[in-house]
Amino acid sequence: MQIPFFKNDELKQKAHEFRSKYWGDSIPVDIEQIIEFKLSINIIPVPGLYRKCNAYALISSDWQTIYVDNDNYSDDRCYNRLRFSLAHEIGHFVLHQDLYTSFNIQSMDDFYSIIEMMGKEYNVPI
Repeated sequence: MQIPFFKNDELKQKAHEFRSKYWGDSIPVDIEQIIEFKLSINIIPVPGLYRKCNAYALISSDWQTIYVDNDNYSDDRCYNRLRFSLAHEIGHFVLHQDLYTSFNIQSMDDFYSIIEMMGKEYNVPI
């Protein structure tokens, strides 16, 4: 598996293009509104997602769903963490669509398998 590398300037440009296309120049960006209403991606809370796979959110390979940790989703104190996690998943959508689609993640078990594989391949703790 070869994950593409982007320079900081490239990342900033891609983020700017995405924001301009889906939100304009106003700040703050309502990432939930973009996800649900402009991209038509469902946000689904999953109990224990973080405990099970050390992830606050994940996006499906068909780009139809972002699963989020229910504890973070339902706790107002975690609002900024949730927004960051959603934006991070949209980063996969923008930057790694071909690679991520090839994973064919259709269930939580598929996601766990990918996380395990990446942990072994890249020496990432899972």
